[in-house]
Amino acid sequence: MRYGKSRIKSRLFSSILLFCCFLCLFVLFKTARPIVSVFAQTTAVNHATKAVNKTVEEYLETLNLHYADIAELQTDASGEVVAIRIDSMVLNQIKTGVTAKIAEVFADIQTIHPGIPIGTLTGSNFFTGKGAEMPFSVSYSATAESELSNLFVTRGINQTQHQIVLQITANVNVLSWGKRNTSEIKTQITIAETVIVGLIPEIYAGAEDEIWPNLVE
Repeated sequence: MRYGKSRIKSRLFSSILLFCCFLCLFVLFKTARPIVSVFAQTTAVNHATKAVNKTVEEYLETLNLHYADIAELQTDASGEVVAIRIDSMVLNQIKTGVTAKIAEVFADIQTIHPGIPIGTLTGSNFFTGKGAEMPFSVSYSATAESELSNLFVTRGINQTQHQIVLQITANVNVLSWGKRNTSEIKTQITIAETVIVGLIPEIYAGAEDEIWPNLVE
């Protein structure tokens, strides 16, 4: 009888212990899930941003373009810059090429394996960043679009810097621990630039230059 009661107590204790373990894991999961979600989203966005910047920089390096290959400063008899003529064909090729290269990078779902300190999962500021790192998987996919624009910045007395800027907008869809989030990232890369001495000239882009509608008077 004593042996039977001992077995019953042992099973009851094991059941209570197991229940407590499951309860602790459930509470930890409920607490950790939003923390992991934010961490995963930040990690994926940083990874995607670096991938976009690297892809664009490498592509532009292969083109080896200079300001004179894209734009021509036109002056009057006194040497004053009166207009900037933009080569629309070259800019459209850059835009198309960059978009295609980024699409190649994001053609497949990217999976990364960051680590998060166990202390961070508790949600306590005291334990944040402490403890061994727990590895987990983050999967994300992304699509990107690119646009070209002009930027004029005053650099001194009677001097203006003209920059031709490529702006890339990417939508990043992140999946981790069964939760999906979407983030938008924007990055700008200067394709070419020069300093213009004198007043900002009027820009002539050409009749078929649809990427500069705000610049054609």
